[in-house]
Amino acid sequence: MSDDKRENNLNEKPYDLQLKEFENKPISVYESGIAFIDKIQSEFQGNITYYYIFTLKSVKIGLRLKKKSDFRKEQIKNVENLRVRIAEKIFNDMNLFIGDKVNFNGKLVEDNRGYIVKNVRKVTKIPKDQVDSLQYHEEKRREAEKREKRLELIILKSLQDFAERFPRIHLEELVKKVGENEKKLIEIIERLIENKKLPAVFDHDSKGIEFHTIGADIEKLFETFDNWSEGEKELDNWSEGEKEKKI
Repeated sequence: MSDDKRENNLNEKPYDLQLKEFENKPISVYESGIAFIDKIQSEFQGNITYYYIFTLKSVKIGLRLKKKSDFRKEQIKNVENLRVRIAEKIFNDMNLFIGDKVNFNGKLVEDNRGYIVKNVRKVTKIPKDQVDSLQYHEEKRREAEKREKRLELIILKSLQDFAERFPRIHLEELVKKVGENEKKLIEIIERLIENKKLPAVFDHDSKGIEFHTIGADIEKLFETFDNWSEGEKELDNWSEGEKEKKI
């Protein structure tokens, strides 16, 4: 082994160690620059296909998140270089060139040359004028958190209105009132119940929401909401028209 080769291996080792925590896990690359493109021919049962191996530089990588609001800038790793396998269709559709900045999702695995990202999806070119991609994602996270908080307040206030009149409602009634899909509503309802902001029980089988009490006592049980500050209750000028819009 030459001195140059030995030096390269030593240089690569720290980056391999950084990537180890992502091994065999779904990841997101938030920012990277294409430094090198290698076209590879593959033959199987007489069929010839092509794929591309990209070498990326200045990579910002993290575990793939279920929600934008889960993004945390401090959890992102900076890696000097990373190999990525890109399907021919993605390469052609995205019209990718050396020098382009990209982000994407994939899975980090190890082959005989080290770590590589495969199963690449959702490739996006980063605009030239987008200086800091992590700041961009941080802003998106804050926007998502704001939307989530606003939706939570709308749901809680809507359920308070229902509880003053009915001991139990079907989830469909809340869907009609708020204009959000069932899956999202169930997620928020369960969170409100768990955090003791909503005195109710949700039944998954019937999709029914049963309030713990009715009549005058409901005001006491919704003290959590009533004691929130006016800033927390602010619904961004929420109105009947706004309720019909998708959050």
